[in-house]
Amino acid sequence: MSWHDVTVERVVSAITHRYGLKPQISEMLMDIEIDHADQTEESDMSFLTRMAEMLGAIATVKSGNLLFIMPGGGVNAQGQPLPSFAITRSSGDRHQFRIADREAYTGVRAYWLDLNYGKKKKVSVKRRKPPKPKKEKSSSREGDYMEGAEGNVFVLRKTYQNEQAARRAAAAKWQQLQRGAASFSITLARGRAELYPEMHGTVTGFKSEIDYQDWTIAKAEHTIDNSGFTTQLELEAKIPEWIAETE
Repeated sequence: MSWHDVTVERVVSAITHRYGLKPQISEMLMDIEIDHADQTEESDMSFLTRMAEMLGAIATVKSGNLLFIMPGGGVNAQGQPLPSFAITRSSGDRHQFRIADREAYTGVRAYWLDLNYGKKKKVSVKRRKPPKPKKEKSSSREGDYMEGAEGNVFVLRKTYQNEQAARRAAAAKWQQLQRGAASFSITLARGRAELYPEMHGTVTGFKSEIDYQDWTIAKAEHTIDNSGFTTQLELEAKIPEWIAETE
């Protein structure tokens, strides 16, 4: 089966309808257009997962809902905030901190066609600048690994039909680029069954660039064996707030 010139919303809705599921799609993903996609010898869920990965999103089924959403939102299928977590160094016996070895971007730019004036216009999504702290700046990196060099903007090659579609596409690409800029894994000596993906929280007792970061659980693996009950967590740096500007 092949899909041609369709939106993400149409693809996800069509597939969920086959299984009697309710689609839950992030607003910024709905109007993104799929020019062409082949679904060959793969299940519907495998196809949706592959499509989600290309957009920096996640696709999963929960409680009769098919979620096609941007990660890191910290909310459940009903839009309610998830519980937060706190982990101390004494809780774990193994940990690893990683910073992605890749080029960081300051923003994403998308173009759209204004038919009223017959001109191509642009919209940019970029990181919202936090208030400058009053304290003296530390020599540690303290989160700037997600910031990027000034003026290093990722430009989407496609021209979109309207400003809203361009804005959503730029926002989705921005989150895809930001996800995984920094990660932290830890094995908890005493398992915590209440922890699960998409929860937001903090860790303490480590280096400042780890302690000062807001984290999102990307993966939680609970294990019971001869050693007892343990929990292995993969955390990702929480995606910073962003703003969209029409230029």
